[in-house]
Amino acid sequence: MQPLKGIRVLAMEQAVALPFTTRHLADLGAEVIRVQSHKRAVRLEQPLAYYRNKRTVGLDLSMPEGPEVFRALAAECDIVAHNYTPRVMEKFGLDFASIRAVQPRVIYCALTGFGNTGPWRSRPLFGPGAEAMSGHNALMGELEALIPGRPGTITYADHVCGLYLLFAVLGALQQRDMVDTAQLIDISLYEACVSHLGTVISERSLGAVAPYRCGNAEYSQGLQQVLETADAGYVAITCHHDQSQALRDALAVRAVEDVPERVMTLTAATTVELLQHAGIACAKVQDMRDVVTDPRRWQRGCFTVQNDQLILTPVWGGQISDISVASAIGADNARVVRDVAGLSPRRIQALLDTQTLGERPVVFDMQPSRTQEVDIARGLLQRVDSEPLGWRPYASTELTPVVSVAEPVNMPLRRRVLEVASSVAVAYVGKLFADLGWDVLRVVMPEHNAETLPYRWGEAQGGAQAFLNEGKQSISLDSTMPLSTHAAEADVVLGDASVWELAGRYVTACITPFGRHGQQTPWSDLTLQAASGFMSLTGEYDQVPQQLPPFAAQLTGAVGVSSAILAAVMAAQQDHTRRRLDMSLVDVLTGFVHLQAAQYAATGEVARREGRVKHAMRMVPTAAGFLYCAPGAVMTVDMHGVATLLDEPRLAEERFQTAEGRMQHWDEYVEFMVTNFQHESAAYWFEKAAELHLTFALVQSIDDLLQCPQLAARGMFKHYDLDDGRQATVPGPAFRLTSVPLSA
Repeated sequence: MQPLKGIRVLAMEQAVALPFTTRHLADLGAEVIRVQSHKRAVRLEQPLAYYRNKRTVGLDLSMPEGPEVFRALAAECDIVAHNYTPRVMEKFGLDFASIRAVQPRVIYCALTGFGNTGPWRSRPLFGPGAEAMSGHNALMGELEALIPGRPGTITYADHVCGLYLLFAVLGALQQRDMVDTAQLIDISLYEACVSHLGTVISERSLGAVAPYRCGNAEYSQGLQQVLETADAGYVAITCHHDQSQALRDALAVRAVEDVPERVMTLTAATTVELLQHAGIACAKVQDMRDVVTDPRRWQRGCFTVQNDQLILTPVWGGQISDISVASAIGADNARVVRDVAGLSPRRIQALLDTQTLGERPVVFDMQPSRTQEVDIARGLLQRVDSEPLGWRPYASTELTPVVSVAEPVNMPLRRRVLEVASSVAVAYVGKLFADLGWDVLRVVMPEHNAETLPYRWGEAQGGAQAFLNEGKQSISLDSTMPLSTHAAEADVVLGDASVWELAGRYVTACITPFGRHGQQTPWSDLTLQAASGFMSLTGEYDQVPQQLPPFAAQLTGAVGVSSAILAAVMAAQQDHTRRRLDMSLVDVLTGFVHLQAAQYAATGEVARREGRVKHAMRMVPTAAGFLYCAPGAVMTVDMHGVATLLDEPRLAEERFQTAEGRMQHWDEYVEFMVTNFQHESAAYWFEKAAELHLTFALVQSIDDLLQCPQLAARGMFKHYDLDDGRQATVPGPAFRLTSVPLSA
C-alpha cells in the first residue's frame, strides 16, 4: 500500500519523533529527503530504521547560503517538516511564513517540544522529558519506590508523537485537493503525550480520585498483577471480581492471596494456558526473543530482513520491499540539489567547497556490547542468548495480508465514519477522525453498552467516555435502518471482528488485539502491553515489569491504526477499489521496540528494564515534587552544568563526567544528587536549569496539567457538557491542523 507515490517530503530532522514519522511516509511511497548538518557530531553507528528509504542531504544552515538552499528545495516539495524549536527556524528564515512564500500550497509540519506559541515555546524538550512533563511518569511505578516510574526505552513519547504527526500529515494530504491553501501542522511532544492521557484528565476533572503510583493494580479488578513464574519469566493477569472462583479453581488455590505463590511453581506458558482456558485474561510478558520468534508477527509482515538485519515494517504490519539506505549523511547532496532545487554543477561545487554541503559517514551495523558481562551485572542487559539466529526460519513464513483489496468503488468521498463501538481503541480511532473534521456516527451495540469505563484508582465518573465521544453523533439501530445500511452510507466502517463483512464505501477496518487470525482469548490493556514486548522494558531493576498509564496499549494502537485507515482511503481513491483492513493493536506497541528487537536478532542481547546501576540518575526527589534531570540520552548528561546548578563542585570531578565513571561511583553519585536537590522545589530547579540551558523537566501530576500556564496559554483544554448537566474538562487533539488561504 503506497498511496503517497509522487509526494515529496523535505524533513530537517534529528532525534526520533520526526524520523519515525517520515520513515512511515517513505514506507507509504513518499520521496523523503532527510536534511541534517554534516558538521554536528553524531555517533558513527546510527539506527537504520530512521534513515531507510530516504535521500540524505548534509547542509550547514549556519553558512550564508545554507537557508537559501533549503528554501530552494522546499519550493519543490509537498511537505516541509522540522523538529527544532521555533527560535531556530525563525533565525534561519525557515518558519512557516518563509516557506509558504516559496511554496504557497505547502503542508508545513512544526514538531517542537512545547508548541509554536506560549511561554515555553523556546524551551527544548526531548522524549523522556515529555513523558515526565505530561503526567506519564507520575502515574507509573510502585508507590514505595524512591522515584516514579517511566515508560520503557527512551523513545516512547517520540514514537507516540511521531504517530500522531503521521496521522495529521495524511489527513492534510487527503483534504489538500479540497482546499486551495497552505496547511500548518503544529504538534509538540508535550501536548501529544498530554492528549494521550485524555481519559485520566477528563475523569479527574469530574472529581475522580487523584491518580497515584499503584504498580500494576487496578481498582476495578479483582486481581490485576504481573507475577514471576518458575522459569524466570513473568505473566500479566487481569481477573474481574466475578472471576475469583474461576481463578482459584484454575490454579488450585484456596484464596486469591495464594495466587502469586502458586504461579511461582508454574511456567509462564502453563499459567497462561490454565487461565486463558478459564476465561481469564493472561499473557506472558514477552521479551525480545519472544517478539522476534513469534510466527504470528512474521505472518502479518511485521518484520523483513535486509543485509542480514531484522527490520520492523510499519507499525500496522504488511511488509515492505526494496529497502535502501545511504552510506553517509549527505550521500545524495549533488543529485538532490540538482534534480530537486535545480542548482547548476558550478553552484553545487561552490557549495561543496565552502562546506555548505558536505558528508559525514554513518554505519548501520548492529554490534554487540563490548562489556556484556558487566552490562548484565549492572542490570543493563537481562541476558545474552548464545544462538540468537533462531528467528531466521520464520523469515520464509507465508504472509497473511493485513490489507485486502475488495470491490470496485466509484463514489465521491463524504468524510463519514461509522464507528461500531466495541473497545477503547475503536472509540479512539473514531475520535481521531472527528478531530480531523470527519462526521463520525457512533453505534453502541447492546453487548458493549457499559455505563462507564473503569478508572484505575477508584470509582469512575464518566470522564473517559466524555473524552472519547467528543465530536461524535450517537445513533441507535432500528428495523428500518439496520447496521448494513448505515455502513453503506459511510466511507469508513470501524469495529471489531464483527464488522468484517460490512461494506464501507471505501474502507472497512477490523480492529482487534491480535488480528482476525490471531488468538481469540480474553484480554485487557495490561495483557496487551505484556504481549507487545514493551512491558519487559518498563520498570525498575528490583520491580516486576510495570504497566503504562490507563488504556495505553489501546490508545497507541488506535493512533497507528488510524494512519493505516487514512492511507487505505487514499489508495482507494486512487485505484477506485475498496479495502478491508485487518488491524492488530498489539503490533503497534511492538513497533516501539524495533531497535531492541533488531539488536537481539543481531547479537542475542536481551534488553531489560531500568538497570540496577544506570548511566545517570534520571529523576530526583526535591523539596516539593520530582525533577527529570536527564535531557535525552542519559549517557551524555552535562554534569558540569548540574554541578553549577547545585553549587556542588564534587559533581564536576572527572569521575562523574562519563557514564562509566558515574556507574563506578554510583552510590556516592546518587547521594550527591538526592541530597542537593532536596534544598528547593522541582519548580525552582526547573526555572534555574533553564537559565543554565539545561534541558530539565518537571514530573507533573494530572492536577499540575490542569493548571499549567503553557497548556492554558495554548488553549489545550476545553469543556464537554454531559447529559446529566456536569461539565468535563477534556484535552484537545494532539495536533493542530490549520489551513491558511493563499491570499492571507
